[in-house]
Amino acid sequence: MPATLGTAEVRGIFDNAFVDAGGIGAFATQPTFTCASADLAGVHVGAPAVVRSTSFRIVGIEPDGTGISFVRLERQ
Repeated sequence: MPATLGTAEVRGIFDNAFVDAGGIGAFATQPTFTCASADLAGVHVGAPAVVRSTSFRIVGIEPDGTGISFVRLERQ
């Protein structure tokens, strides 16, 4: 699936799974976009992102050491 992360057009996998928010029985979503780390040149935390016509802000970029990164998103 294509997405715009900062100014980069990137292909990857979008996930918006429910997560347990702090272990207190409250649940929330944690949107992430998984893609090749090499595709994230110039992309930084705080940059805007658009996935499936929905606007997000990048709140974290987590490379896994194998050439893949998990981009944590926050809905705007």
